[in-house]
Amino acid sequence: MNSVARVAVRRWNAWLPGIQGQAACAQWAAGERAPAESDQPDVAAVPAMLRRRLGPLGKPVAAVAWDMLEPGDHQSLVFASRHGDQAKTLQLLSEIGAGSPLSPAAFSMSVHNATAGLLSIAKKATGPHTALSANSRLLSAAVIEAYGQLMSGARAVVCVLYDLPLPADYSYHDNQSCAYAVALELTLEEGRPLTLAACPSADLYMQEPEVIAWLRWWSAGAERALALKDGAGGWLWQS
Repeated sequence: MNSVARVAVRRWNAWLPGIQGQAACAQWAAGERAPAESDQPDVAAVPAMLRRRLGPLGKPVAAVAWDMLEPGDHQSLVFASRHGDQAKTLQLLSEIGAGSPLSPAAFSMSVHNATAGLLSIAKKATGPHTALSANSRLLSAAVIEAYGQLMSGARAVVCVLYDLPLPADYSYHDNQSCAYAVALELTLEEGRPLTLAACPSADLYMQEPEVIAWLRWWSAGAERALALKDGAGGWLWQS
């Protein structure tokens, strides 16, 4: 087992349908609360003009990240989504196929860093931001990216991870059953410690998105290590 990343979580927030915030996540992790079949995140803190521009994918992101983003250049941002806004992309492709003109506004919100751009502009966050797309190991990819930025001099990195179930047209694809958004503000030393290590011998295959399995473990206190395997590789999380 080789250590990959040692960071600290200074702040965090999360949303699942019907579950928002650390206290609700702790109840969910303890089996005292279940996600709702559908639910809209609380985005009351987000200005109304911005709320109107955010779609079903952007609103959960704003709900978990809004209070964490700060003006200035002292934070780097890593936004990570496996599929992005596939519903909007599929709609645009259908319009192209029908020979209809595309809406510039709809196209601008379909790109992978659209939500990152909107929120960083609204919060006057002028630090660099990175938009990632990864396979089922989305959280691992984001934390490793954040660790690299911290080791290169970033003072803090806000990681935002988010996804929605794919549209029915993609039902043949490996899909997830639950929408989610998770935000982590990472530093090298200030906060609750978190270590990610490569662990090829991990024997617990992921039955749900890595982010969901990790969030349950983290919200429950992370007293024991969490080993997750997907395909040929595995990751060990410790706090």
